[in-house]
This record gives sequence, C-alpha cells and structure tokens, in this order.
Amino acid sequence: SIAVVRVDKDDSKEKDGDKATILINATDTSGVWVGKGSMKEMAIFIVREISSRIETLTMKSLEYKGNICHAFKQANGLCVCALTDDKYPPRAAHGLIKSVLKDFQSCKKENEWKNAGDFEIKWAKLQQILANYQDPPKDKIEEIQSEIEKSKQIVVQSIEKVMENMEKLDDLVEKSNDLNATSKMFYKKSKKMNRCCTIL
Repeated sequence: SIAVVRVDKDDSKEKDGDKATILINATDTSGVWVGKGSMKEMAIFIVREISSRIETLTMKSLEYKGNICHAFKQANGLCVCALTDDKYPPRAAHGLIKSVLKDFQSCKKENEWKNAGDFEIKWAKLQQILANYQDPPKDKIEEIQSEIEKSKQIVVQSIEKVMENMEKLDDLVEKSNDLNATSKMFYKKSKKMNRCCTIL
C-alpha cells in the first residue's frame, strides 16, 4: 500500500498529533483471500496515524504485527507512506517514497493538493508505481553487504583452518627426527614472538 498524505499542523489540545488528509491511496490486495476491506481500512488507519506523528524531514520505518510502515514527511506537509511486509528491503521502500514524492509534485500543483480533502486527488500513476514495486529492484548496496558478510565468514573459516594447521605443525615439529633440539627451540621461540604481535 502506498499513500500520499497532506499533514496540516493542529495546535488543538485534544488532538494527539497533526491533522492528516490522505490525498490518494493505492493498495494491492491480490494476495489476500479474506478480509480485503479490513486490510484496506487498517492500512488507511496506520497511514493516517503515522503521518500525523512523525517528525518532519525524517525517514521512518515502523513495525506493526509483521508489517512495516515506511514514511517520510517534507517541510511543506506532504508525506508518503509505504506499507510493506517485513521482508521488503527498507532502502528500496525509502527509494520508492522519494520517487513518489518527486513524481507527485511534478504532476500535481501545490494549490491542488493543499486544498484537497480525503481521496480527492486522482493520479493513476500511483497504482502503476505500486505494481512496479511489488518485487523491489535489486539494491547494489545490499548485494555488496551480503557479499562482504559471506567473505567475512570465509576469512574466519580460513583463520580457523590456519590455527588448526599451526597446531598440527607444532605436533609435527615435536615428533620430527629431522630437527635437532636447537632447531626445535628456534621454532618455538619464533612462534612465541609471532603470536605476541599477531592481532586477530
């Protein structure tokens, strides 16, 4: 679900947040068999509550029962919320939000959305954007981080193998008939000196 929201300052004492007007909303319920209406209502509720409470110019990702609401509110009061499952990459969601904000502001004049009520803005592109982002684009940074983690595991495994081999080498030096006592002593002292300088 993606929603474009206008947030107006509400200084009244009885309200717990600012006034949020959902200008346009697109929700995909194709994978849901039962409770589509309830799901849409819950999405609207979450979007309205979060957009009215988040700080301006701050990216937020808030979890609610296995779903995440990613949101960003601009200084002009325009906010975009994207509801995803917890497997959807946050960087892709925030990229989606920035893209929606940019496209929306280039297509809709400020006086049009500043004066609109709930669901009064018509913008067919939002449904198309929602369809395009069902499967998030591959994020190069996340791919690189994954490769780094794999490399770290390989390095740790390699260090463990080296340590095992060092212990085996110690045993071989002790058992060797080819090394005299002086050579064995030299090996032990050089190994001791190397260990004190090794940082793992």
